[in-house]
Amino acid sequence: MTILPRPKSEGRRNLPVILVLASLGVALSAGVTAVGMHWLAHWDWLSCTVFGIPIAATDPVSVIATFRKSGARGRLLLLVVAFSVFVQGLTITPLLRRAG
Repeated sequence: MTILPRPKSEGRRNLPVILVLASLGVALSAGVTAVGMHWLAHWDWLSCTVFGIPIAATDPVSVIATFRKSGARGRLLLLVVAFSVFVQGLTITPLLRRAG
């Protein structure tokens, strides 16, 4: 099975949905995680944010593994895989730039 199950035109057609999920969805997930760690573990906000961003980025990985085991196909698989790729780029790259 290939990573992207549809032609490039399908990816372009779904790009607006993917971008909204990859930006707003990850920001919301990272924010909720950061607030939870601040409230539960009493960490400072910077530590909570640095923890929340990579955690939000790894969420779709388990969903993709489940989809592949079940043989899922179609637009939903395309959206989740493309979302995962964008999320990895949007979240890990800034952290690596800060570390370097």
